Amino acid sequence: MVKTISTKLVFASLLLLAYNSYGQQLQQGTLDVSGMPNFIQTINNVVQEAGIDDKSLGFETEMDATEISFTINALAILSSSQLCAENVYRYSVYMHRSYSHDFEKTVIQAKTYSNSGNRYPKTISYDNRPAQAMGARNLSPEQGGQYITIPDDPSRAIKVMEFIGCRTDIPIQYRILPSTLSPEGLSSIDIHFTVVASEQ
Repeated sequence: MVKTISTKLVFASLLLLAYNSYGQQLQQGTLDVSGMPNFIQTINNVVQEAGIDDKSLGFETEMDATEISFTINALAILSSSQLCAENVYRYSVYMHRSYSHDFEKTVIQAKTYSNSGNRYPKTISYDNRPAQAMGARNLSPEQGGQYITIPDDPSRAIKVMEFIGCRTDIPIQYRILPSTLSPEGLSSIDIHFTVVASEQ
């Protein structure tokens, strides 16, 4: 009988509130995550020889397997679009996954692409300023857009990208390198996003 490993990634998100140099809280926002990739592999696709994992195989998702969007929450009569136009912050996105003894040897990696996603709103007055305090409203992936291994410890959450201003539809691609030690059957691995905002 062939052992089959089936894994679904499940997402959770958290926004760490940030404060400016005057001790004022920055505007709160919401990170929306859509798309839950899953993969199925037989043990024959995982093992190189005599129980040794073949880390050159694994599973790679579509380029936009998951899309994330970050916008500032609407307040009373002010829409999210208005608040994003008037409050331009630097956002850093960190990722980690929940620890699971069963998946201790399974490697999950993620990446995005330079300037991926869409500015929100598309154009604002900040874009036309000759001196933009934080630079253009662009997205910069870490490690030049190469795959980054997601740690299974929240204290070691790793920065995957940084963007200026609100942004929507940012694609994230995953590569999953399973292990012969992964349990047979259907399992889930929780992926957590943490967003840190700053004015610098």
